[in-house]
Amino acid sequence: MKQTEIGLIPDDWEMKSLGEVATIVGGGTPSTLNSAYWNGDIQWFTPAELSDSKKYVSKSERTITERGLKESSAKLLPKGTVLLTTRASIGITAILENPASTNQGFQSLIAKNNCCSEFLYYVIPLIKDEMLSRASGSTFAEISAKKLSTITFQLPPLAEQQRIAKALSDVDALISTTEKLIQKKKNIKQGTMQNLLTGKKRLPGFGPQTKSPAYKQTELGLIPEDWDVKNINKECTIKARIGWQGLKSTEYLDSGDYILITGTDFGLSQVLSVKSEPPFQQRSPNS
Repeated sequence: MKQTEIGLIPDDWEMKSLGEVATIVGGGTPSTLNSAYWNGDIQWFTPAELSDSKKYVSKSERTITERGLKESSAKLLPKGTVLLTTRASIGITAILENPASTNQGFQSLIAKNNCCSEFLYYVIPLIKDEMLSRASGSTFAEISAKKLSTITFQLPPLAEQQRIAKALSDVDALISTTEKLIQKKKNIKQGTMQNLLTGKKRLPGFGPQTKSPAYKQTELGLIPEDWDVKNINKECTIKARIGWQGLKSTEYLDSGDYILITGTDFGLSQVLSVKSEPPFQQRSPNS
């Protein structure tokens, strides 16, 4: 290992700036008043089309023509370019699967011979905080190509870059597969809830055990014959409290029988926590 400005790194690694490993290319927008610039064959991306969950991009929402490209600041970027948002939303990336252009919200990175595009893609999150610290602007934060080019990071040999990128890509693929499986299970649950909670499907042991259970017509539509329609206002006591104006500091306790739950304690249809605030004591009717 050897000592560098960021600490110890492997002996065969180097400290490099973005400008040393990539050509940084900005973007532009053809005049929207000239229809000859738009709806051509060149993909034209905006920052809003990128997301942290989309590694590769190929098709943009809008396209420009060759004339629009030539008569604006937009540049044609080669396949493999790492798109990097540098205005307002800073640090979102994607890799081009085919040649394309961008608007001025990007400073895209075309990897040089000493750097792998996919490795560069994974490096950006590690230097995002540095990018944000160097950004400036009164209306919205932006980092220039000049400032971006001087940000340094540790760079392994090319072969190792490729192996690291492959390992991280495999993890991404596993995460994607797992997320799709979770979504599939959620869809199954949603369909099951719809059937069970409306009586379209009955659990074993409930309702008439026949092939064609009896249903009756109600204001909600058909429901099982042994079900009823109820008014929630008549069946439940509904209480709500808006704001904290009614609570006094003396009503809060470190422990007690009553738990104070706020809106921020909920997520994914579950109570995440009921300890974000101390419990409060019940008032007497005359207080």
